[in-house]
Amino acid sequence: MEDKGRMEEIPCIIHPLKLMYMEGEKLSGCAVIEVVFSTPTGVKLSEMSFKNHYVYKFTVKGGTRSGDFITLIQNQNLMNIPHSAAEAQSHHRVSLVKEHSETHLFTSLRFILHQPSPRWQTFRLDDIKFYKIVKSDSETKDNENHVDEKETKTVTEYSTKLKRLESGLRSAREVLNQCDWMSEENVVKPFEVDGSYDINLLSYSSPATTLS
Repeated sequence: MEDKGRMEEIPCIIHPLKLMYMEGEKLSGCAVIEVVFSTPTGVKLSEMSFKNHYVYKFTVKGGTRSGDFITLIQNQNLMNIPHSAAEAQSHHRVSLVKEHSETHLFTSLRFILHQPSPRWQTFRLDDIKFYKIVKSDSETKDNENHVDEKETKTVTEYSTKLKRLESGLRSAREVLNQCDWMSEENVVKPFEVDGSYDINLLSYSSPATTLS
């Protein structure tokens, strides 16, 4: 059976809920909760758990170190009917692993809560907790072995390429050695007399011509 590790709670600071108002201090049916994680470099999220308190649906956006926000949950329903109390105080456990978020580390989260029904004076999420997967020793060892194998393969490939390069340089050196006749000692010089060139040393002859 595959060992997927265990869940570990992530330390964080959950700021008080802020209700959003429309003009005239009328409630908009929307509220925001800001969460900041204790690790400055960010964390990789796996799951979250909480107890609902009359929230109809919610959205979660993850904040990165670059200041961008990535949507992790979009308008997920917590109550089938906003006016009914049947599911208004249920416990939930929600996955935060998304295809586009697996490579991101999050420094904060922003919850956007919705409750359009005027029946409920307050709505919120209680006992919010976040979790990450902690790999077991066996899985960590397997990953280390995989890294070692990859590094060994890379070193082997590099060594092979280096040997090919050395062989190529050796062949080029042999070719240059065979071209020593092009050196200055082997270049044929023009006729020289007492340090100067004498064109008279060149003899030109042509067939005799008979004048009539």
